Amino acid sequence: MTWLDRLRGAGQGRTNPKSFVSPDGEHVFVLGADAQHEPAILSSGDFSEIRQLVDLTNWDLVAATMDTLGVAMGTSQAAAGFPVDADTLWWFNYDVPTPVAQNLVPGGFSLENQGEMGYDTETYSPDATYCRKIPNGTDPTTRLHGVNTPQFFPGPALDQYTFQVWMNFDADAVLTSWGWNPYIFDCRDANPNGFLVGLSGLTGPGAHSWIFHVGHFFGGAEVDGFLTPVVTTSGWHLVTVTYDSSLAPALALLLYLDDDPTPHNTLGGIFNQPSAPLAGTDIWVADYKLWGWIDEMRMLSRALTPAEIAASYVATTTPAAPVDYEWVMQIIINDEVYAERVIHSGERRRWNDFKAPVRHLTGVCEVCFRLELRQA
Repeated sequence: MTWLDRLRGAGQGRTNPKSFVSPDGEHVFVLGADAQHEPAILSSGDFSEIRQLVDLTNWDLVAATMDTLGVAMGTSQAAAGFPVDADTLWWFNYDVPTPVAQNLVPGGFSLENQGEMGYDTETYSPDATYCRKIPNGTDPTTRLHGVNTPQFFPGPALDQYTFQVWMNFDADAVLTSWGWNPYIFDCRDANPNGFLVGLSGLTGPGAHSWIFHVGHFFGGAEVDGFLTPVVTTSGWHLVTVTYDSSLAPALALLLYLDDDPTPHNTLGGIFNQPSAPLAGTDIWVADYKLWGWIDEMRMLSRALTPAEIAASYVATTTPAAPVDYEWVMQIIINDEVYAERVIHSGERRRWNDFKAPVRHLTGVCEVCFRLELRQA
């Protein structure tokens, strides 16, 4: 489903038009939108269509009466961000400054602000979009909350994963790391089963350093890994944690910073696979002690390679290449394109002569009229 489908029956699909007069009867099929209800978010290849089964025996042509409005598309430039990956379990970019952050994985859990969780502007990307802000000195209710419904991985265990987050922990504002152990992501049920990643403060008088802490929970047991480098000062960094149970224990859990291809190994021993937390388990993001900023974050069901991690760093910090787009109208029969044309900028006309030859076709066929956004 794309934006072109979400208003079906209201301003899209079979509807009673509000912005124009129907040429025949009260209703029309709208491919696109009857009027601008909200900003459209589209990608190349997104389309809307009408499909119908028709007996084409003894017919020469297929046509539809269509009105087109040629909207100037110009040049579009995609926002910086993680590349799309089929193995993504959940993904948030926090670009929209609303209390509920929507998961970019369709149907996935959402996250809702609690306490004094606020908004700010990140400074690592070329777009300077919104991010989440954990105020210094905030109270324990400040965090993001979600529910593991549906389960972000159904289990029984996760033998590989990648966790990534852009973060700027305001270490300069914290007086001592002793006892200051904020989590970044925490999802554990009562058994416990699940997964946690956070910061662990070094102890002792005057200590002011943190290392990354990863916890795997499985059937009531827990194993912990602690990963260097040591965090001592503030600044934006892409933090990537990868896990691959097929590797030797010393190499199973690795940490990468930014686009550095050199991993930092676990300080410790064998790492058991985390078991799937039950549906309905609370998900907590950005503990109230994680003073500073968090932004784009995701989890995948495989371990990214150093090259893929470097590519994700580039994708989030470098402007995307500009792309020209165009609207294309098509007649498709039995999933084969029979007629196609580009809608020209400024065009405004009624089509009675956009037709497809079907003389050689017999029997019931699936006829489709499609509007598609495409790179020019």
